Amino acid sequence: MSGTQDRIFVSIAVSKPDGGLAFLPGAIKASERMAAWARADGYISLLINDNLFAEVTTDLLRTKIAEAIEKVTDRTALRRLIVFLRATAPHSVSTIRTGCSATETSGRPKQ
Repeated sequence: MSGTQDRIFVSIAVSKPDGGLAFLPGAIKASERMAAWARADGYISLLINDNLFAEVTTDLLRTKIAEAIEKVTDRTALRRLIVFLRATAPHSVSTIRTGCSATETSGRPKQ
């Protein structure tokens, strides 16, 4: 375990997707367990799910993750960033509201 908190673990869950997909109650529990595991291993643990927030959106993710990165990089270099996403399959990406259709976002180059 690192003495300096220079690692971030982001645990994301969507249990109530739109579009007629089934409710996934285990998503919240999985995200909480993964966040607890990361915290116990010395990570800064960021928990984002639709139990804590009314809606999980790309704007919410961008804001919360950027804030966590900023806190680390104000003190030291960011050594590791892990993102865990638990949502209904096969439409996991579309359950996070982006304002874009899946076809529009799938063509984006990786950054």
